[in-house]
Amino acid sequence: MTVAATCRVHGISRPTGYKWLRRFEHLGIEGLLDQRRQPKQVPHKTPDELVAAIIAVRKQHPMWGPKKVRAFLRIRRPSEPWPAASTVVDILARAGLVKPRRRARGRVPRTQPRSHAAAPNLLWTMDFKSQFRLADGRSCYPLIVVDAYLRMLLGCIALTSTRGVEAWEALEQVFDRFGLPARIRTVNGAPSAF
Repeated sequence: MTVAATCRVHGISRPTGYKWLRRFEHLGIEGLLDQRRQPKQVPHKTPDELVAAIIAVRKQHPMWGPKKVRAFLRIRRPSEPWPAASTVVDILARAGLVKPRRRARGRVPRTQPRSHAAAPNLLWTMDFKSQFRLADGRSCYPLIVVDAYLRMLLGCIALTSTRGVEAWEALEQVFDRFGLPARIRTVNGAPSAF
């Protein structure tokens, strides 16, 4: 039987048939077994001496991350071609020197407000909106106060800063006009922490 006919019978291409025939001629029955697919040489492989240096530094400083290890080695031995930080991570992981990070659980999106306001004046929301420049060059910081139940704008006060004294004076005007709420919700941050 010819090679072409044998290939047709087994449903393989002729180049594949010739490859198996060469293997058999060269290695005998062993050539027909699965061969290793790993390349014999990896031209971009990090040299073993650099790998050893990376591992040694990490063992001396177990709290250092890959960027710091790499930076330390680049300062100590600047003539060496140190790999990228991502490669340093791979080297440390293969050596068992990196603990896998736990992924943060995704937050469940809120579809409901944090708390319901069942009546007016139970919950107000307050926030400084984006500042902007006035025609005369001064900055304006609008303070917005809204009743969460009525969705009514209780105050939109233009302030010259987000300082607490100025904001308190503006809030007192809103309190005088609408009374005191049971609660006020603000965003976190310096402007709201007065």
